[in-house]
Amino acid sequence: MASATDLPSAPPVGEGSTAGEVLLAYLSEQYGEMLRQEQRLREGETDAIHKMRVSTRRLRSVLSSYRRILPPEPAGRIRGELRWLSQVLGAARDAQVMRHRLQALVAAQPGELVRGPVSARIDAELLGRYDDALAVIRTELDAGRYAGLVQDLGGLAADPQFTGPAGKPARKVGRRLIRRDRRRLRNRVREAKREPDDARRAEVFHEARKDAKRLRYAAEAYVPVAGPRAAAMVA
Repeated sequence: MASATDLPSAPPVGEGSTAGEVLLAYLSEQYGEMLRQEQRLREGETDAIHKMRVSTRRLRSVLSSYRRILPPEPAGRIRGELRWLSQVLGAARDAQVMRHRLQALVAAQPGELVRGPVSARIDAELLGRYDDALAVIRTELDAGRYAGLVQDLGGLAADPQFTGPAGKPARKVGRRLIRRDRRRLRNRVREAKREPDDARRAEVFHEARKDAKRLRYAAEAYVPVAGPRAAAMVA
């Protein structure tokens, strides 16, 4: 299986780069990051799960935002497999986050309000969940499905077979794509604000949160050619 040290470096990008060059640079960077965090995860680094999951989200988001400059396949299949991998990593990450939040809440309470071994019970429950989820992650990383995803991503990074406006200036193409993602986010927020049902409104706001992350990652890829304006949007 490929490792981060085996990957060729993408050519540097700047103001004169094409849309395809910008996308390839970002894909290569995040693909390498995914593999680096996989290795750290295997070595027992607890923050690697979160960082690997973020890299999969970045890859999936940018493949969605810039999908017009790639053939439908294998990009569509890769997006689906990245979603699967994010879900595999998510169970362990959720247990990590919940444990930290609950322990922080307990620590913030006056001592007389904490009855019994509350912290120990939180650890027993959520560390158990984490260990179970981590075992699933390790099994999946050694299985064929993950190996296939790594191979597909490596093939895409090596030979993206760009289409459409990939050869056009990145400043022009990226601006249009980012405006589309920003419009999607605004429309979703408006939909949520108009929704009278509380439960449904929460669902729509959750989708808006995902749209905001997609916009952020699309802008991240665009920073090398757009500079401060794109960086401000990311922030």
